[in-house]
Amino acid sequence: MPRRSRPIAFMCERTAEYVLVPALGRILQRAYKTTVPFCFSAAREGSAVADIPASFRLLATFARRPKVLTSGDREVTVKFSRVLFEVAHKARSFGIPVLAGVPLVSALEGLADRPECSWFFIQDHSGSPSDVIHRIDLVERRLLTENHEGVEGPLSVERLLGHLGDTTQIYRWPEAMLTLKELRRRDEQRYFYFPFGASPYRPFFFALFDEELPRNTQPAPPVGHPASPTAAEVPGLGDSNNGGSTLATRTVDVETRGPAGRPHRLGEILRE
Repeated sequence: MPRRSRPIAFMCERTAEYVLVPALGRILQRAYKTTVPFCFSAAREGSAVADIPASFRLLATFARRPKVLTSGDREVTVKFSRVLFEVAHKARSFGIPVLAGVPLVSALEGLADRPECSWFFIQDHSGSPSDVIHRIDLVERRLLTENHEGVEGPLSVERLLGHLGDTTQIYRWPEAMLTLKELRRRDEQRYFYFPFGASPYRPFFFALFDEELPRNTQPAPPVGHPASPTAAEVPGLGDSNNGGSTLATRTVDVETRGPAGRPHRLGEILRE
């Protein structure tokens, strides 16, 4: 494969996230009893039913794409856009540190091997006049470019975890969701519309808890399941002669219109 004059990306941010989220989760679990990753939506995670009744810290992380001149290169190029510094400036006022991560691979097949990742703290450096470009040697795991005051890293695990304890604010879930909404309102006139919208500058988040959370989120198994009571043991079910009621079903055909207006039939289950 011919070498190009400038590096290009071979994955999108979403693909990078599939590697970064579990990798960062494993690191964070060394210091926190419970870690909950999420992508913020005001209508979903910000809804009235999406509440975790415990205090936590927030961490915002941006996925960065490794770029190469040719597949399988020894080094990758990573860009930290000026937008990230502006985001860090605003998030810092709410006690939310901003991290960036990049998978250390130079070809897509490298994602199959649970690859290492490099982590960088994005500093409050909103006056930066341009993007910051770093080159990373994949063999020696070191920077080939000079450090920049707006980007701290690559970070050791100890430095990453220590920084979180120094800078983060304690939140409850409703308060945290209001904070993220406020960040959106502050930047609604900007093209990156942090942290929502169709922009590639969309972070994922971790809620970091110092305590174990109860795991009572699984619904009870249905009647008839090996782990559930039998129908005879559940009041209101079973033989109607013994005071219970019998559930009966029938199937009816419903005609609908499929693609291009072609009719097809669906079986609809009705309870009587």
